[in-house]
Amino acid sequence: MEPPLPPDLICVRCSKPIQSSGYLVSPSGEASHIRCRSRDLQQTALEEHDRARRAIDRAAGLVGETMRRRQGSPSIPPALTRQPCPLCGEPATLIDWRPALDWMTVDECPCNGYFVWMPLISDGRLARLTPEDRDTLSGRIRALRLTGEAWLTTRDGTAMGALILRDERPDRPN
Repeated sequence: MEPPLPPDLICVRCSKPIQSSGYLVSPSGEASHIRCRSRDLQQTALEEHDRARRAIDRAAGLVGETMRRRQGSPSIPPALTRQPCPLCGEPATLIDWRPALDWMTVDECPCNGYFVWMPLISDGRLARLTPEDRDTLSGRIRALRLTGEAWLTTRDGTAMGALILRDERPDRPN
């Protein structure tokens, strides 16, 4: 025999009363119809699938763009080096895309990979940051990388402007 329902039990998903069996109670005490919970799980799965599909499409577009650019200047491959990360100082793989692009890729370090606008490195701007500012910026990059790319640049496009993180390249041609 099923235990009796508590009085006034309301589904947290549809806000309708729960009147019979076919409900779940979460560890935190929230009750919902099984049907409502199932629908939420399906919606979440569809949203995650869409997000993954968009990420794959974006990656494919970036690969295509890179291939087109390399075909335009095949004699100038990017310079790949193993040096300290400009932010965290840990060993990293640095890819300098100049002269084709004014960006450097920083990968394989605790920052979790990001792109940095070269004037911030060449004028020593990042080298002059305090350790606390470096830690804060590195943490923000890691957080942004959970949802996509991280591009470190300045708000106004000058080397001394306010540092800003973007989720896409700010100077990308349309």
